[in-house]
Order: sequence, then structure tokens, then C-alpha cells
Amino acid sequence: MMTNCPICDAPHDDSTDRCKTPNCGWQFISLLSDSPAERAAYEEKVKQAKAAFQEQQFNQTPDLIRDPFETNEEFAERLGNRSWFAGSGTLIKTGYNINTGKFPLELHYEPWVWPLPHPDNVHVIVPRDMARQIYEKGSSYPIHAVLKTNAAGEVFIDRIILKTDLEVLDVNFNGEVKSEPFSTKSCDETIGYNSSSKAIGDSNQHIYELLTRNKEGSEKVLQELLKAASTNSAESQFNVGLIYETNQFFQDYQEALKWYEKAANQGLVQAQCSLGLMYYQGLGTPQNAKEAAKWILKAANKGYAQAQIIMGELYALGLGVKKSNQEALNWYQQSLKQGLDCESEQVVNEAIKILSSTDRGFFDKIFGKG
Repeated sequence: MMTNCPICDAPHDDSTDRCKTPNCGWQFISLLSDSPAERAAYEEKVKQAKAAFQEQQFNQTPDLIRDPFETNEEFAERLGNRSWFAGSGTLIKTGYNINTGKFPLELHYEPWVWPLPHPDNVHVIVPRDMARQIYEKGSSYPIHAVLKTNAAGEVFIDRIILKTDLEVLDVNFNGEVKSEPFSTKSCDETIGYNSSSKAIGDSNQHIYELLTRNKEGSEKVLQELLKAASTNSAESQFNVGLIYETNQFFQDYQEALKWYEKAANQGLVQAQCSLGLMYYQGLGTPQNAKEAAKWILKAANKGYAQAQIIMGELYALGLGVKKSNQEALNWYQQSLKQGLDCESEQVVNEAIKILSSTDRGFFDKIFGKG
């Protein structure tokens, strides 16, 4: 007989007395009696163990790439033996249907979810009285994802769970999910953290934490990165800059500029491009198109696609460089060779089409100059 572990919610075979989920290991016991005191003591023990497990597991993200030493079965078991923190869900009160109990949910995914096929149009089914109680305690709650793999070793979301204070609810998908299954063959073949993403290296966990609304979690990540940045790690310096640029709790453009410059001087292309954009937008420094072009060009010359697209824009508009349609076309065409995401490729192809035409006014409108 199969049940769910009260601590990690993983399926459990009653033939064993311990949960096999890593870092859980809950020992299943039978109450000697059903007295209120013993029942209360048991429930308190479960509550404490569950809180400790959730705190330990909360900041973990799944490694979606199969290790070369893993079999497909081991890979599937590693991903599927637990639910993974995947973000938060906000209940939309105005959309609640009192007749069906359908409660629309707006999902805010952690970045590790983005490459996977993921639903956006979702809801939970909750009776009116419980819906009211849940909503009164809060409109937003954590979501967890249960992952599976197919025969080709591709990862997909099998189930999403909304963990409210009163009830654990299955999230219902309305229609198709986005994207294609996540390929686990190699990092170069995966969708997601591509050449146009800011996050780099092993910073995926840091990035999803810095984007969270939890100040304590963001501060912890910042301190870890500052410690690593002090050892002259260019990637850590870049990510410190990224926190200072984008994090709602620690936003400081001058600090972002400082840390981007440290990493840029070590030749990190993401930092060079980001530093150039700070000058381009006048964030933490007076706006300076020439300085922006200087740093972005360094990254573009090293084959960084995002920088190449921006150089195309700068040449097309004559910002920081001498205006040149031919140079703009050259940079756009180089960026296409890098393998852009669909949205970026569409923008670049449209820019090339317009640059090749006589309707310059339309091009200016696209990039905010008209």
C-alpha cells in the first residue's frame, strides 16, 4: 500500500518504516493509543520535522542536466522522488466562481522553471468556505513542482502543488503548457540560460534567490557572493552587480556599476555588456553613449550575442558611434550566427529588414527614436 510521507509529501511504500527521500528519512510509527495527549504530541513532532525539512529544502533547485554517470532511471528517480520549490501562486479573488469552486491562480515561477514546459493559465478547486479561510490568511502561497522524465530523458512538470496554510491543493492546468520538454543531453543544447541571459555559470540558484521577494534570502545570497567576489572571482563580482542593479531590497546603481566594472576589467563579457548598458541608460553614472559603446563593443567582439544586437542598434541610431547602416547590418547578422531565442531572432530579422529598406522612420519608432 502506498501513502504519502507527512514530512516531504513523497510517495511511501508501507512495507518500509523510513522515508527514502534524501534529507527526510522520516520514521513511520504507529501510535500506541489514540489519546488526545499522544495524538497532540505526534502532530507536534510532525509539525517540527516538516518545518525543519522545508527550511532545508526551500532554497534547493533541481539539477536538470543528467550526470554522465547516471542512468536514465537514476536521473528520473533523483528528480521525481520529491517536489521542488518552484515559486509562488497568487489567488485571484475577483475570478473566483462560487458555483464551481474554481479559483484562478497567477503563478510566479523561479528561473529554473522557465526552460521547462510550464502552465500559466491555471486554477485550483476550493469550496467557498475553505476558499474564504485560505484567502483571509493570505493571497500568495508557495508552489512546488513534481518533475518527471520521458523516454528520451527530457524533463517536464507532471504536477504543481499550492501549499496553503490550511490545505495542500493540486493546481489544474487550463490548456497547453508553454515551451518544449527540457533536453538533458548537454548544457549547450538546453533552452533557458542562453547567450542573452544575464545569469552565468553556477549562479542559477543565486539568481532565483535574488529575484525572490524574501529579503532575508536575498541578503544571504548577497553576503555569499560578496565573500566569493573578494577572491577576485569575476562571475561573483558580476552577480553582486546584478543584485545591486535589480534586487528590490538592495538596489544601488552606483554599487552595481562598481562591481560590473571589476568583472568587466577581467574580461567577462556579460559584465562588459551590463556595464555598457549602465552608461547607456545613465544608471549610477551620467549618461555616456561613447563609454557605453566602448564596453559593449568589447563583449560584441568576443561573440556575445546580446552585445552584438545592441551594437547593431547603436550603429543604426548613431549613438556613441558614427551612424552606419552597413555596420548595423553586420552586427545584427553576426548575432544571428550565435543562435538566438525566438523573440530576439524575430526582433533582429525585423531590424535587418527595415535597415535594408528606405523607411528609416519606422526603424526609429521601433527603437524609440521617433
